[in-house]
Amino acid sequence: MLITITIIQSFILIKTATFLSLDIDFFADRRIIMSELINNREEHLDRNNEINGQFDITAYQTGHPVHTFILENKKISTLLVKIQSNLEQFLIADSEISRSTLLDNLNQLWEIDRHYSRKENLLFPFLEKYGINGPTTHMWAIDDFIRKAIKEARNGISSYSVDQKNTLVNHVNFVIEQGLEMIYREENILLPMALRKLSEDDWLKIAKQSPEIGYCLIDSVTE
Repeated sequence: MLITITIIQSFILIKTATFLSLDIDFFADRRIIMSELINNREEHLDRNNEINGQFDITAYQTGHPVHTFILENKKISTLLVKIQSNLEQFLIADSEISRSTLLDNLNQLWEIDRHYSRKENLLFPFLEKYGINGPTTHMWAIDDFIRKAIKEARNGISSYSVDQKNTLVNHVNFVIEQGLEMIYREENILLPMALRKLSEDDWLKIAKQSPEIGYCLIDSVTE
């Protein structure tokens, strides 16, 4: 795993069994059907146990979609740590400068939409073709929550008022926590699962279509 446990534990408690134990409450307020999550619990646990430790996903060559996703995750995690630091500065000194810095960070982070869009529109269809539906459905929902929180945080800064400060901080904290958790899910659940199922031809098709959507926080896949 490229994202160190030390970094992730600075913000969240890792759920090694999958994302289910944390996200039952997370989804409940957002009208996700909980029975579906519960019914898929054993399936996710079995798959996680089956794939964990079987793949060295860092070994894939430059240009392979797995390599690109991980390269982007390193950039995303670095930016999320920076946002956390700047959020702390904003809490210490609520000023136009601290808000402007946070807004710049969040505008940059919005490139995460490209990362999620490639995952959702290029990778997920192949997984669903091989009968893997639960993880893709739930992960897409979380992606959307993260996107929405980024938008809300940006809007909260652009139209800032002191009485909305706590709401703004909550949105930014949500982005940090769920953004880091999504990295963990991708690198420990999604990508190993995809490596088990997809053929080389599948990966070539994903690589070929990826530039149309674009990349996140990298200029090219050869960085």
